[in-house]
Amino acid sequence: MAFSCSYNALLNNPSPCGLSSDYPSQLECVAVKECRKDVSGHLSSLKLSANEGVETEMNLLLARAGK
Repeated sequence: MAFSCSYNALLNNPSPCGLSSDYPSQLECVAVKECRKDVSGHLSSLKLSANEGVETEMNLLLARAGK
């Protein structure tokens, strides 16, 4: 199932929005500005810290989009 999302508009070469194959049971659609999940574990696995300016999921998504 594909979704229309504002995040897709931020990307230069977007792929369709949709459900995550990693988390197929998570069906909630959340606006980027409301993404507040803790990403410290993800950052740690990449040898990064929240001091990099990506302490929330929203910041991480925007950083990935180059914003």
